[in-house]
Order: sequence, then structure tokens, then C-alpha cells
Amino acid sequence: MSKVVERVVAEQLNEYLLTDDLMPRYQLRVWSDMLNAADTRQVTLLGLLDLSAVFDCVDHDLLLQRLEHGFGLADVVLRWIHSFLSDRTQQVACGGQLSTTRPLLFGVPQGSVLGPLLYILYTAELEHVVTKHGMRLHQYADDSQLYLHVTVSDTVVAVQCFAACVSNVSDWMWASRLRLSPAKTAVMWLSFYQQLKHVDIDDIPILSTQVKVAESARDLGVVLDSQLSLSSHVAVLCRAGFFLPPTTTSNCSISDNHRRQDSSPGVYLLSSGLLQLHSVRHVRRTSAEGSVHSERGRTSGHRSSTTM
Repeated sequence: MSKVVERVVAEQLNEYLLTDDLMPRYQLRVWSDMLNAADTRQVTLLGLLDLSAVFDCVDHDLLLQRLEHGFGLADVVLRWIHSFLSDRTQQVACGGQLSTTRPLLFGVPQGSVLGPLLYILYTAELEHVVTKHGMRLHQYADDSQLYLHVTVSDTVVAVQCFAACVSNVSDWMWASRLRLSPAKTAVMWLSFYQQLKHVDIDDIPILSTQVKVAESARDLGVVLDSQLSLSSHVAVLCRAGFFLPPTTTSNCSISDNHRRQDSSPGVYLLSSGLLQLHSVRHVRRTSAEGSVHSERGRTSGHRSSTTM
């Protein structure tokens, strides 16, 4: 019953936020922005922020204040959300033993319908912190990405801007009882090879830590690679399709004849990945059909010998 009530509240809250243009923007368009920047001979500096247990650290009082002053929620709605968050307890099971029950003073319920939406509203102010530095922030639930596009000649300035932005983001998170883990934050340069070969900055300062630039990283289930080819992600899918160990490569190959002369590099890269996946699908289907025919042959032979 609680899930049904949560869905009703979430639908009404989403409708209100969308109608009044209060929903935080810029979600899930990182890949498109990076391809567009690469097509204009720019490079992207991307930071995949690692936030520690953010759903468990949401301050209830701060959340209610931000819902009231930032989104105009009041009266019955605010009291209902306060009731939804209040009087929750937790208990730890270890080695067949249960701990004493303790009240939960922070956090939004994980696995709930409203939890991710409340967290997005709780961190909505973060967008203003990021845009002051000329950067973009994209969020999906508790996954956050900072990035900016620059020409190759401005990469040093980009790193300075990125470091200052991350510092302010960390300060804001600290004030909001959230914590950024710099050592686990991934940083990448992304563009086509023609631009990346001129970038020679391999370490990015994040707070007091120097983070090594990564060649690939996982973002929302997709393996990004620095040259925007999706080859790393396609390789993962091919291995899963062929049930190959990580050290084995598949026989997926792409002919350059498939490339259209009037296509942009981004279009070609995406087309290549799709052709590889199509090869996997074809091999799996052929293998499956062969198994079916083989099984039918064995069955037919068994019946013939039985008749004789």
C-alpha cells in the first residue's frame, strides 16, 4: 500500500515541478554534448564525481527548508513529506545476532519511489554552484558529472576552472552533510584522436589529490572511452554475447566500406558499434538455429532406430 501512495505523490509532485518549470534541468545529455563538441574540434574535460552514501546523509531539516523556499511546497504537502521521513528505524543483523533498534535521523528511504526525487530536489542548488564556473552539471539520481568544452589551446585554463569548481562543490556538499570522495572520482579528456593527441595533461588536481586521467570509465552503465568510439562498451557487450572471458576478443570486424564519406566522425563511430553488435546477434542466432537443427536430427535418428 505504501508504494501505491508514494507513486501517487510522486506523480503529483512531478507534474507540479514540470508545470512550474522547477525541475532541475540538464539530465542525461552528456554524450550528445561531447559528440557535438568533438565535431567542432573541441575537447571535453569530464569529472565523474564519487559521492559517499549520499542517500543516507540527506539532512531532513535542510531538505524540508529547501522544498519550502526553493520549490514552494507548504502546508499539507510539507507535513506529509515530514511524516514520510520521520519515525523510521534501522537494525543491523550480523552473525545471526540483531543490534538494538536505532532511529534514523538522516537519509531518504532507499528502494522507495520518492527517495531519488527527494534527493534530486535536495541537491538542486548544486547546479548554480557549477554554472558560476562556466561548467555544466548533469545528474541522474546520485550520479553526478561535471564537464566543460574547450579548444586544445585552452586545456590549462580548463583544468584550473575544473579544480576551482570541484572545490566549491565540495564546500557546498560539506554544508549539506554530503561528502565528495576525490580519490574515487574519475576524470577524462574526451574527443576524437586528432584533438586528443595535442592534450598532454595527465593529472588533474581535485582538492588535495592529484587524479590520473582515465582512458575509460563507466558512467550510468555505459563504458566511456576517451576517443568517443564506444569500443570499450561494445567489447563488453560482445564478451557478454559470446560468453567470453575478459582476456578473449571476439571476431567482430568492421569494414571501412560501411563508412559514408558525408558522415561526421561521431556518426561513423556509433554506426561501427552497432555493426559489431549486429555481428554478435547474427552469430548467436545462427548458433541457436544450428543447435535446434542438431537437436531435431538427434531426435529423428532416435525415433528411426526405435522403429527398426
